[in-house]
Amino acid sequence: MRFMIEKSQAGAWLFLCRLLLVVCIAACNWGCTKPKVEVQAIPAGVTVLVLGDSISYGAGAEHGTQDYPTLLASKTGWAVVNAGISGDVSSGGLSRLPSLLAQHRPRLVIIELGGNDFLRQMATARIEDNLRSMVHLVQQADAVAILIAMPEVSLAGRLHDHPLYARVAEESGALLVSSAVSGVLSDDRLRADQVHPNAEGYRQLTDALVTQLRGLGVLR
Repeated sequence: MRFMIEKSQAGAWLFLCRLLLVVCIAACNWGCTKPKVEVQAIPAGVTVLVLGDSISYGAGAEHGTQDYPTLLASKTGWAVVNAGISGDVSSGGLSRLPSLLAQHRPRLVIIELGGNDFLRQMATARIEDNLRSMVHLVQQADAVAILIAMPEVSLAGRLHDHPLYARVAEESGALLVSSAVSGVLSDDRLRADQVHPNAEGYRQLTDALVTQLRGLGVLR
């Protein structure tokens, strides 16, 4: 009888130990889902790649002088490579990225894509997969990935970031610049047309980027 009681107690302790192990593993997984991002300030002279569409190219203003990558280079001293192509979508950026990483070996990659995907009503899951894959490629190249959130399509009223950017940033460990493009395109005075800033819009977009990059620790 005593043997049976001791055996029962041992079984209970074994069950309790297993339960605690499962809880600990679950807690660790919950706390480790977001990769740690070690951010260091990017000094002047370092190569920074901007992968984007017409907004990075500078449509609506003068390319090469008034686009935000050029203005960002002026404000930071970074050697900014503007790889913005008008009309590009997230799948196009993903296909271009490997060769750009190999060619320029950037320390920081700013990804501004997805707006044309929304306009073409592409599947949200596909856009997320493309952005996540781009972030992964950047991280494999030992560079920091920054996503610029793009607004959801809206016919009227103030624009808001599409929530997929926050999801991708949270899951992948990318840094996120939020509300910068949405804020500029919500103001008629800062737009050249419905989807592109004008020269003043790009200037304010650059100021918003610089402010957030400082807050993220990428820029002193």
